[in-house]
Amino acid sequence: MTRTRFQVSFYLRRDRLKEGKAPIYMKISSNKLSTRMTINHYINPEDWDVKRGYVKRGRPMHDIINDYIDELRMQIIDAHKRLLSENEDASPKNIIRMLQGVYDKEYTLLEVFQDHNDEMRSRIGVDFSEGSHKNYRLTFRHIKSFVKSQYNLDDISLNKVDHKFLTDFDRYMRVEAGNAQNGSMKNLVRLKKIIKLALDNDWITKDPFRNFKIKIMKPSRVFLSYQELEQIEEETLTSQKLIRVRDIFLFMCYTGLAYVDMSNLTKDKITRGIDGNLWITGHRVKSKVRYAVPLLPKASRLIEKYIDADREMVFPVMSNQKMNDHIKDIMKLCKVTKHVSCHTARHTFATTVTLLNGVPIETVSRMLGHTDLKTTQIYAKVLDSKISKDMEQIMKKFGT
Repeated sequence: MTRTRFQVSFYLRRDRLKEGKAPIYMKISSNKLSTRMTINHYINPEDWDVKRGYVKRGRPMHDIINDYIDELRMQIIDAHKRLLSENEDASPKNIIRMLQGVYDKEYTLLEVFQDHNDEMRSRIGVDFSEGSHKNYRLTFRHIKSFVKSQYNLDDISLNKVDHKFLTDFDRYMRVEAGNAQNGSMKNLVRLKKIIKLALDNDWITKDPFRNFKIKIMKPSRVFLSYQELEQIEEETLTSQKLIRVRDIFLFMCYTGLAYVDMSNLTKDKITRGIDGNLWITGHRVKSKVRYAVPLLPKASRLIEKYIDADREMVFPVMSNQKMNDHIKDIMKLCKVTKHVSCHTARHTFATTVTLLNGVPIETVSRMLGHTDLKTTQIYAKVLDSKISKDMEQIMKKFGT
């Protein structure tokens, strides 16, 4: 570590006499930088002790001025120590600004990020989910590792987050952390939110993302075919835990509920619809958008199997991670080679259960609780079999 050379001295400016008196100046030196300024006291040049940097004893106002010099020296030393302890720039200029009460704290990236995450945690269940908080904690850890690896620092000033920082972090996420493009970009999306927070609070003035393009590739939607659904339903399972996981997974396939919405499904959300049949209604945890889904007979039977008078929640659920782990085990037993998770059930409802059976895309969008029809149209684009089925009658007509 480079040793900081820091010094405070006081001297007389004999070249600036005013009515025979010279001003007392102080000089603050730190490494190769220095700042000089008057302390607004004037004395006769012969009253100044050059060697000691004080007014000579017995001279007019020597006690008042020397006490002021001592107090000023201590304030400068304390300001220097404070800046160093906070990993701030302990330059003479910043020391002067701190003494004058105009020094603005230099906010650091991880400090602001941690404050954001703490605030987010306090609002879980209100306008944030545990999953979102978990993702921001993960990005925080990635950035902390990157800053340590790239700069050998425990934190970094927000003002140092520039375009190069972003491109280097993107490279770090891909090479060191092993993320694919979308994984890296999602971390940068979360970082961009922190930068916007800093801009909104005037902690920084330049937006490092101004010329940085976040490019997220549209992922392919994995869904189960009707045959695969039957295969999963008919597979003989001996573990009660796996049977429970399969039932909950199939319920999501037949209702389109995301894991977080299914795990928050309470009895009061099961109502009689305008057609007299059972529906599930509620608001999505993620977007707060209302969803309303008529219950298919298979979904109704699963509710009847698990609903319990002593439990408010319809299903006895486990964590998303454990659910996904057990779903993988079930897929192996069923010889389904696709990468299947809880969210695959939602994709399956959108495609195999609804769109492939002629349900209009606008209706599917409402049942899924999408905020934009474009989100639902992603599913329609992958259904080549639906196109083939729709064109079958035309092929017959124009085939001769």
